[in-house]
Amino acid sequence: MILEMITFVMFAMVLVLKYGAVTRIVKLKQRLREVDARCRKHRDHLRLYQAERVNAEREQTGLIRQRRVLQDELGRINTELEMLQEERRTVIEELLRRNARIDPSLITGEDVVSDETPK
Repeated sequence: MILEMITFVMFAMVLVLKYGAVTRIVKLKQRLREVDARCRKHRDHLRLYQAERVNAEREQTGLIRQRRVLQDELGRINTELEMLQEERRTVIEELLRRNARIDPSLITGEDVVSDETPK
């Protein structure tokens, strides 16, 4: 009878240990599924952010090119403006040498803007 009791107690202990192990395995599998889901979610976010970054870098490259073009255009326009101002000075000097009547705004360089519209 003692042998049967020991066998029964051992069987009960094996069942308890097996139940504990199975419960732990089930919890670990559930946690693994949750972690996998979070991993997929974060991976999708990472791909989205990487795509946004690539688009932003492309846009930045385009803007840098546009800026370079605009700076070149500005330099060309400034050079042309300097040439026109020099021509204007030359014409004013020529007119002054000929004693021509000159509007004072031409000498000082002020622009005269008329608010009247032509009729």
